[in-house]
Amino acid sequence: MRKRMSTFMYKHGAKLCNLAIALATVTVSVCRGMYYQPKEPDGFAEFALNHTKNSK
Repeated sequence: MRKRMSTFMYKHGAKLCNLAIALATVTVSVCRGMYYQPKEPDGFAEFALNHTKNSK
């Protein structure tokens, strides 16, 4: 069994790696875009206005 797996990985290892990279990039953008929407804390707009970089 180990020899079969080793042979399979030698033959198809590069293709599997490319597939994993492609799927990882697609899944991250899809999942984050559809489901991740952080909630803005209360009073954040006033805090941002009062604490800008050039406020000193």
